[in-house]
Amino acid sequence: MSKKAPRAALKLHMKNKSEIRIGKNADLMAQLNLLIFLHRLAEESRIKAFEGKTATIKVHHVRAVAKDRAARYGGKMRYVVGKM
Repeated sequence: MSKKAPRAALKLHMKNKSEIRIGKNADLMAQLNLLIFLHRLAEESRIKAFEGKTATIKVHHVRAVAKDRAARYGGKMRYVVGKM
């Protein structure tokens, strides 16, 4: 990745929750957590595409995997993949 994380915007967003104590490198941990999530989503989408016998990862592959991961972890899918 060539660009750095937008640390100022992320810190500002995280500090808006004043009841939560935040360490000085919490923004970097959030960035790394996001990158790990996106990497797993891409890998599982690639597997889903190969199961469907296509070489290209398409939107419906990503949505299917995101929906499965959200159901597995009890989250909602509203921010994972936008509507087309």
